[in-house]
Amino acid sequence: MGIEDASVVKIVGIVICFAGAVSVGLQDDTSSDDDTGSVGGDIMAVIGSIGYGLYTTAMRYKVPDDSQVSMQLLLGYIGLINAVILTPALVIMVRESLTTSHYLSYISPLI
Repeated sequence: MGIEDASVVKIVGIVICFAGAVSVGLQDDTSSDDDTGSVGGDIMAVIGSIGYGLYTTAMRYKVPDDSQVSMQLLLGYIGLINAVILTPALVIMVRESLTTSHYLSYISPLI
């Protein structure tokens, strides 16, 4: 497995992403009096970041050379698997009123 070299650009990118996440977390903590969903959202963001890091590491480990695999086909399969797995969760969340997103309100009459 080839390990990527650390470059100045990559390190600066990591520092900027981390600083942005910290600033959003601090701003989120001080901006609202109602603290009902703040911690849950922060935890979900951390879990999403960890999941993306694991996904990226697994992809680099399993597919060290991008020329070996059709990336369009691979990403298509990933999208299909995510749609099949996550659609039932979305249906349950909308049906049980566990989501407050206004963008999903058009789905409710269909379910």
